[in-house]
Amino acid sequence: MRIITTLLFMFIYMMSLQNLQAQEEGTEKVVGAFGITLGQIFNLEDVVDREDDDGDNYWFAPDNPYDDFIFYSVARTPITGVVAMITAYSEKMTKNQCEVKRRTLKSILYRKYPYGWDARDDDYNKYTVYGRDPSYVKVNCEGFGVYRLVADYYDLDIRRILKDERTKLDIDAASKDGL
Repeated sequence: MRIITTLLFMFIYMMSLQNLQAQEEGTEKVVGAFGITLGQIFNLEDVVDREDDDGDNYWFAPDNPYDDFIFYSVARTPITGVVAMITAYSEKMTKNQCEVKRRTLKSILYRKYPYGWDARDDDYNKYTVYGRDPSYVKVNCEGFGVYRLVADYYDLDIRRILKDERTKLDIDAASKDGL
């Protein structure tokens, strides 16, 4: 009986080691997507259009597109020009169509980044986040009535830099009269 118990524990131990090794082999740090790397300097010559007039978001044509996405943008720090976030959007579709595409993308991303969790946003839309601190990819269906599949690749440390640089520029541009 003692030999059987020992063999059983050895088998369970070996299986758990094999499982951990398989997980580690599939673990990749989120570094970017579509030919853009988080933290790289984003040259404004690569801009297709500006997403908003007063912000730090720019549309670009990806070197490595994903079939379900048709629009791509980067959030760039305003002073140093570093990529803080990469976002991709699909065409408009029904919620069911979007959920099917989201599940497919989730399966692909899970193979690359097996550390993830599901949640819901304020509008009760499902989303999934993959990655490890400080960089992640978030996949969701955005909208109400009409939806888009959206993937956000971001680095929390660089997003803090973006906010700090934007705040500095806003403070520098603000009138100090009457204060």
